[in-house]
Amino acid sequence: MTRVVKGINKLWKVIDWELFREELESILGYGQRDWSKGGRSSIDRVLMFKALVLQKFHGLSDEECELQIRDRFSFMIFLGLHPGEVVPDARTIWDIKQPLEQDGRDGARKLFERFEQMLTERGLTGREGSIVDASFVEAPRQRNSRKENEQIKEGERPEGFKGGKRKRAAKRL
Repeated sequence: MTRVVKGINKLWKVIDWELFREELESILGYGQRDWSKGGRSSIDRVLMFKALVLQKFHGLSDEECELQIRDRFSFMIFLGLHPGEVVPDARTIWDIKQPLEQDGRDGARKLFERFEQMLTERGLTGREGSIVDASFVEAPRQRNSRKENEQIKEGERPEGFKGGKRKRAAKRL
């Protein structure tokens, strides 16, 4: 029987993420890299793969993934980050995906197949979804004049209220 894991933070209990490290380093060519030439230190590859899991299962762009990691405490916990630590930005997320696919490596597919296999072995399944962001817009307020308020109290409809439903609703009859 297959179960659905509700909540990303339950995954750290059932997935040994370190099992991805060797394959990630192999696909990304970290063994052949000349580190003596310098360059900025990279964010942990396993953490970056976990960010790709978040991105895939929540249907996020690189930019949105960065924003959600910064905004959602559950995402930070999942990645093993604490407030104030360096968060992978959109460019870093993009940078990890490119070498996975470069030269026909098909690395992302291989990694996600392995991830899905690990879930299946534990009797779990992943469902892709999306994060919906609500927007709130301030509605225009229209105030009644004293004369209009008097007419309303007397049961009359003021002259300017003969507009459509929206105008009547905005005028708060």
